[in-house]
Amino acid sequence: MATTSTRSNYWIITTTSDTSSTFNFRYVVEVVIDGSIVATLKQPKNNAGAAHFNIERIVKNYIEVSNKIANTVTGAVSYNSIHLMPRNIPNPSTGSNVDFAISKNTGTLKLIGLQFYEEYSTTATGTISKVAQNISILLPIINYSNEWEDQMNFDADLYAPNTDAPFQKFLSKIPYTTTQPNDTNGMIAHLTGVGDYRTISWLNESSTYFSTSPIAINYKFYSDVPDATLSNYTGQIYLPNTSTYGGNTPASSTGTETKMLLFAAAGYENVAKLKYVDLGGYQMQTTDIYYTIEIGSEVRTSAVTSEKPAAQAKIGDRIIINTVGTTNWVAMGAPNNNQLTNFIVSATGSGSGKYYTMTSPSLTYVKPLLFKISQCSKYPSQSIAWKNKFGTWDYHYFNNNSTEVVSMSRSIEYEKNPGSWSAATFSIDSFERGKVQSVNGVKRITVNTGYLDEAYNDYFKGMMQSNDIQLIAPVDVGDDNVLQEPVPLILIDNELQYKTTIKDKLIQYSFTFEYAHKLKQMI
Repeated sequence: MATTSTRSNYWIITTTSDTSSTFNFRYVVEVVIDGSIVATLKQPKNNAGAAHFNIERIVKNYIEVSNKIANTVTGAVSYNSIHLMPRNIPNPSTGSNVDFAISKNTGTLKLIGLQFYEEYSTTATGTISKVAQNISILLPIINYSNEWEDQMNFDADLYAPNTDAPFQKFLSKIPYTTTQPNDTNGMIAHLTGVGDYRTISWLNESSTYFSTSPIAINYKFYSDVPDATLSNYTGQIYLPNTSTYGGNTPASSTGTETKMLLFAAAGYENVAKLKYVDLGGYQMQTTDIYYTIEIGSEVRTSAVTSEKPAAQAKIGDRIIINTVGTTNWVAMGAPNNNQLTNFIVSATGSGSGKYYTMTSPSLTYVKPLLFKISQCSKYPSQSIAWKNKFGTWDYHYFNNNSTEVVSMSRSIEYEKNPGSWSAATFSIDSFERGKVQSVNGVKRITVNTGYLDEAYNDYFKGMMQSNDIQLIAPVDVGDDNVLQEPVPLILIDNELQYKTTIKDKLIQYSFTFEYAHKLKQMI
């Protein structure tokens, strides 16, 4: 006789039992988080002999969305926001990076233990006993939405880069592809610029709970529109998910099922500073107007057997020398000029030598994200972040016209009687304060997008549902000069109208936010 448990959907645990001839029967489930029992749930059998337990409210009390990075940051500039990583890579050197492009955000993914018992007595007036069952469950839980459309289900494999088929996603609703006519080969070009900050998150557990393989983040930069094969790039950074760069390889680490990893995805203040000498040393150029982000295998070990001349090698490529010729391969970053030498290109080449390109065994795990760099705008740009349904962060760069409104409310707090009533002599002075005001100030900001694809409808729906929205804004931080810091916002808008190109032609969105803290609250 025992309890049987199934997971009906993401938050619901269903129990049944073949225990019979009992009285005062109740199913008991203990919820264990971080090694401690945080709740004990009890239910009798329903008319079908089962019981359904909803663990959502309990678990979400222990799921955090941190604004701080887990990695230690060194150097002259200090900060505490994951939105701004990496911010301090002025002169990195091999094996010693001042800051990390990858970071761990603990707390947004939790291991939840469920222990099962039955309570009953063998007679109507007998003592009720708690009987341990022979099952326990360990579940990895993230802050997944419970909106009706989700039906409280979550297929984690769709959000873990684990297969050659490029249909997986990051922990985001950011749109990848468009069906609208454009010149970017079906990809949506997300705008980014000097004021933009953005991270992308993914699950990082190898086999027990998810299916995340050891991966690398591949940034490719372009001075023209990327072609369909993403081969016309000017240079690349192939960043393995290893501890050297702030990450954690899931195949060789333990406990990573309780972590999500993030990496810098957009903005001059982070991607433009990605310069790793040991990975070729490519850094975003002023002529670069696009870049893509792909996810591939952690290593580049497969040779593309189409020979190319040395002059076509680009900084950041991993290549293998096939024909030595008159090329000085050492000047390009090779340890020697021998045939079959494998290395990462750090300088352009020339001469009659030829090479094969070394690629990831799986070229793309996740569909490429495309970013278009806005060099300038006549309007001040605003970068806004919001906690999404997965417990991590989404962003948008609003580069169109924005307006700020500051409003004050005043009331008479109290009024003093004029005169020096407590002094030895009585006098009334003109500078005396009679009426005393209470002044409260609030600030609102209205932001507008440029022309967007209708695929952004679901993306902004996530912002409308978020209870944590932040403006990445310039803030005076003591004597450390003006830094970008997250400022909490309250979304004023209550409706989001889905827009389509057929109905709305050119699509734009406008949102109004209020600063979560009063500008002034003082008597």
